Amino acid sequence: MPHESFGRNRGFRIDAFKACPWLVKYAHEPKPESPRERLFREQADRVALSNAKTRSDLVDAVQLHHVLQAIFATVRTQWSRVSERCASDIAAMSDPQEVRTRLETEFAEVGNQLHSVVGKIAGALESVE
Repeated sequence: MPHESFGRNRGFRIDAFKACPWLVKYAHEPKPESPRERLFREQADRVALSNAKTRSDLVDAVQLHHVLQAIFATVRTQWSRVSERCASDIAAMSDPQEVRTRLETEFAEVGNQLHSVVGKIAGALESVE
């Protein structure tokens, strides 16, 4: 910090006009992390990860990949079947509100089936733990 010294053990005076810009520039800079602090942080992270694995708080990435594949396969299949199920009905409809209602019903059914699949998968994951 910029200051004026009056000699050893005699004190000093801080000029506020010079100190304010210095504080703005340097006061908020984080201190560089020492190797010891970095080591302690890494060790704490390692212990936290080990504890999370022990408590089964983590999901295996491969297991999650299979779960997400199953969910998206179900959504893709159900989504593509909407046009098959209601194409002839929609072709015969002249009222846009009827078409909207029919599509909303079909997509609500897709959502319900997706919810069911996700519930089954979540139950299977809980039983694995």
